[in-house]
Amino acid sequence: MIIAGYRLDLAALLARVCYRWRTPLLLLLLLPLALLLVRIVPPFWRGSALLSVRAVPGATISVDGQPWSADQLSLAVGAHRVVASGADGRRAAVDIYLRVGVPLTVTLPAGLRVRARPLAAAAPGAQIADVWRADDGWRITSVSVPPETVPAGWQPITRTLVLGPRGIQRAATIDAYAGLADTATGASGVVEAVFRAGRGRTGVVEVRGWGATPVVIALDAPPTLLRLAPGGGALLIASATSAGEQVELIDRSTRRVPLVALPGRVRRVAWHPAGNALLLTSVAGERLTLTLARLDSSPVAAVITEQAATPAALLPYIWERDGLRWIAADATGAPMLYRAALADLLPEARGLLAAYGLTLNANQAQREIRIIDEIVVIGQQIGGLFVVEAELPDIPPTADLVAEFAAGQAIVRAAGQTWLLEIEE
Repeated sequence: MIIAGYRLDLAALLARVCYRWRTPLLLLLLLPLALLLVRIVPPFWRGSALLSVRAVPGATISVDGQPWSADQLSLAVGAHRVVASGADGRRAAVDIYLRVGVPLTVTLPAGLRVRARPLAAAAPGAQIADVWRADDGWRITSVSVPPETVPAGWQPITRTLVLGPRGIQRAATIDAYAGLADTATGASGVVEAVFRAGRGRTGVVEVRGWGATPVVIALDAPPTLLRLAPGGGALLIASATSAGEQVELIDRSTRRVPLVALPGRVRRVAWHPAGNALLLTSVAGERLTLTLARLDSSPVAAVITEQAATPAALLPYIWERDGLRWIAADATGAPMLYRAALADLLPEARGLLAAYGLTLNANQAQREIRIIDEIVVIGQQIGGLFVVEAELPDIPPTADLVAEFAAGQAIVRAAGQTWLLEIEE
């Protein structure tokens, strides 16, 4: 090319420029790609969608780690994380996926304050064997671990602690009767039930607190389990049979009602807070059975789940006023949310749900414990999205994770360890 009598070789000029400033030019070319990778510059060719975020007053909102203000309306389509952080340290987060031309409104609550405390066994050389809800607290049973060389006549030592509003206390009565005892606090005071062995296989259950004098109930065989209802108005007794265990219910009038015969052994009894129903978990070999019982003038029980046994013999559940929700494996082994009304005791599948604990918040919305990105979290469904209200980084995300909720608390078991969660909304 000749300009004003001068020959201009553009190819040579370009080669000279690229050779001399090749490093700055390379960086200049890579800069847009780097900005796209760190999401400072959105992938504009994919389009955008309208996003509206609602949060509690005073919350700071961020999207993908960048501040988000109310005057921002659109966001590039694709996956994003929206977080609302409060001045008190609580936060809520949700993962969303925007599609072209589809507006989305996200509602984020204030989040939860959760304190996770690991529970220790009652004595050195022991391990926690079971935790269950009773009265307004938790009962924690610890069993001594056998030595490497078990001497003749060695027997495990069992200790039971009560974790309640007054802190941790020894359950002396339960330990004194080798676990065949229970206590409950009712309107008229403490109710206590203990088993006293007689000759041979006979014995009696003595109940104090049902009247001016102790009530004595004769048994033909020693019980395997005693559990008082909330308030102490009824007593459940399980006794061994050739095929499993027989469960019967006894009320203050000493009326004895055979409730159900179960395979294997009863591992867990969960009473409805009103005392008008109970959930029995029994294990026979490698099979676990859930039995739901309605305790009215004519008590009735029905099996609602049969599946492979779990390490803690516990499935996630939560009581409703007139029913029960729980998670169990369906016919394919996938985790399914079920519900049964106390009126008919018939299980109804509500949809797949990979959750490890269930509870209801103050608005009766379902709150769940899940594992997301290898982190244990607590959250709830809002507008079809699962909103994380708290993370539990101290709890390992293992397959045996399971939680039981009651009165703003939860017992979580995972990897052979146990935690108490104290939850504040």
